[in-house]
Amino acid sequence: MDVPDLTNKQLTICNNHATSFEAILSGMAEARNECRNIFIKDKWNCQDSNENIFGFNLTALQIKEKAFLYAYISASSMISIAKGCSTGINPNCGCGNIPSNEENMEEKYGFRWSGCSDNVKYADSIVKHFFENKDNNKIEDIMSNHNFKIGRSTVKNAVKQVCKCHGISGSCQTKTCWMSTPKIDEIGIKLKELMNNARIVKNINSRSLTVKGGRSAIAKNLIYLEEFNNFCTQDNITGIIGVSGRECTSERHCKSLCCDRGYIFKIDVIDEPCNCKFEYCCKVTCESCKKVITRRFCK
Repeated sequence: MDVPDLTNKQLTICNNHATSFEAILSGMAEARNECRNIFIKDKWNCQDSNENIFGFNLTALQIKEKAFLYAYISASSMISIAKGCSTGINPNCGCGNIPSNEENMEEKYGFRWSGCSDNVKYADSIVKHFFENKDNNKIEDIMSNHNFKIGRSTVKNAVKQVCKCHGISGSCQTKTCWMSTPKIDEIGIKLKELMNNARIVKNINSRSLTVKGGRSAIAKNLIYLEEFNNFCTQDNITGIIGVSGRECTSERHCKSLCCDRGYIFKIDVIDEPCNCKFEYCCKVTCESCKKVITRRFCK
């Protein structure tokens, strides 16, 4: 994916931690792809629009969708780096920490700590340093820093124990366990839930944010600066591509997605396997049959 203009701090990371920088780019690309799947039925679906790779101009709109994106980019980059450490791809880091084994660990708990955990601590440090901007009091930067942090903390809270059995013929005579980061799509779903409950900022004072509900409402929530609900119409200034031409799956979905503007039907004829037979040994043969399908698209 294209790399935007980098700050001096980011260039330093690129030069001194090249493998981590590549992992950040990989994580961002995966986040973009997964974002399209997560929002496939929504008006905003992360679809490219000219130079706006996430479907709107990130500098023009300080909205909850931007809050989600910044958290997701941070989280996916962190996962990508952490796994690069545990798989040996990254020469600047190794395995993450695992708890110490107690005496008679296997007898007490049925497993022992071993293997190579994803290095969450190292990834957290690199991603925080790469994305967060502490140099000014701009409310947009404070918002962004907060949402980057939410992305990282969501990953840390989702790290889980995974185990592998060892024994003859798949038996579990011994079990070893380590700590693993979640899949990027799983984190995306969690962050979408946070986006749906994001808090709008009321004012700013001395580098701190105030929202309705007080500080406790900020700590674990995504935040944004302005309401925006018009993803229906194409807008070259904001980069919104609109919903015209988007495919919808049912009457109810079309009514919601198409902004009550109606939709059209399109009849397609496709080829699909049919009358399949198993032949000894070991082959499946199928005929090709025509199938008529009806598709719906927003006007």
